[in-house]
Order: sequence, then C-alpha cells, then structure tokens
Amino acid sequence: MQDGEPADGRRDAAALRGIAILQGAEPGVLVALLARARWRNAVPGELILDFGDPSEDVFFVCSGMVQVLLRTSEGREFLFGEVRQGGFFGEMAAIDGKSRSANVTASTAVHLCIVPGSTFLSAVLASPPLCLKLLRLMSQRLRENGERLLEIATLPIRQRLAATLLRLARPRESESGTMILSPPPTHQMLAVLIGARREAVSREMVGMMKDGLIETTRRSIVIRQVDLLRKRSGTSRKPPGSRKE
Repeated sequence: MQDGEPADGRRDAAALRGIAILQGAEPGVLVALLARARWRNAVPGELILDFGDPSEDVFFVCSGMVQVLLRTSEGREFLFGEVRQGGFFGEMAAIDGKSRSANVTASTAVHLCIVPGSTFLSAVLASPPLCLKLLRLMSQRLRENGERLLEIATLPIRQRLAATLLRLARPRESESGTMILSPPPTHQMLAVLIGARREAVSREMVGMMKDGLIETTRRSIVIRQVDLLRKRSGTSRKPPGSRKE
C-alpha cells in the first residue's frame, strides 16, 4: 500500500478528469482538488474506511472497485453496494461532519485520490455544475434506497434477486444487448443484499442459468436475457446507462 503519495501533475489530472462527477467542472476546480490531493493504492481485501472513523476525507476511485458495508443500530452489517472506477465515496462525512457510517474495503486492486472534506465542499460550493451533479446523485441514491426497501418488504426472493442483479450490472461493451457483473458478487453477498439465505439464492441462480437468463464464470455473471430478467423482477428498471446524469 502506498498512502499519502504526492500528486504527479498530468497523470493525476487525467485521473481526476475520469471521475464522473468532476466531468464538466471548471478547470479551477480540478486545480484546487489536486493542490490538496494525496494518493493511495490498496490491494483486494484491504480496509480503506471503517465504521466510526472520524475522518472527513472524500475518496475518488481512479481505478478498481470497492465494497461498501453498512451497519444498523443493532450492529447488523449488510452490503450496501460497490463503487467502481469513476465513482467516489465519503461525501456524507464531508457534508455533515459525523463519523463514518460505512465500512469500505477494496474488492480489487484500487487506486484512490483522497481530498480533505473541506476542500471538496469548497469545490462544490464554487462550481454550480458540480453542485448540481452532487444534488442529483444524492437524489438518485435516495430513490434507489427507497426501491430497495420496497423490494425487500414486498417482493419474493426470485424477484428481489432479479432486481438486484439488474441494479449491479453494467452494459457489456463486447456484446450488445447483454449486461455483466464483474467481478461477480458471491451468493452470500447477494443473499445479504436481498435479505435472504445463501441457499435460496443459490437455487434461484441455478434456475436462472437453466432458463438461459444468465451465465456465470469465476470472473463474471453475464445477463443474457435482459428484458426477460427485467420482467421476472417485476420492475421497470432500465440499465444504468439509460439514466439521466
């Protein structure tokens, strides 16, 4: 692990330009962020943030992917989701100043740009396009959380699993009309996400494979029949790329 590495000019500016929320921001925003940035590499399984940490830094994922776990007031942990290359996390602590409410662990080798929360907030307040993007993103997350709560409360396991696979998947560039989850979540991770037992998830995954809806390998889950899986989920969820930014 390399933590606190100094910025490296053009390479690091290019890395930040690859962060979705920063695209279209004024040039001065990137300059301000880079001036206070430090860099970190983490290996798969390495802890990046833990519950209760007092830091207010914001993390931009320049490459790789991290896993986010939440903890209830009763101490129960559950998988909230993943942040992939081009995403970011840690903004809630930067905004409200409270300790961390999530555990973040590297799912793959990951390269992070870390900026102080105060620097991030100053950039947001100084840039209307960045501020609007942040507001829209937080609104989207609230909507998705509402969807997930409704699914867990009302849908049977088969539909919850289908909806979750669609939520986690991304369009597959090499084959139009299909979607992919790579690296693939384990059956235990999927069980935690949908509030079910691992054995039940395994049975449903086998059924989906037999029906030709999905294919699984050690490196990915490919959704072959996106429209049919969407019908099975009982939702109108569209691929992530179809949403407005």
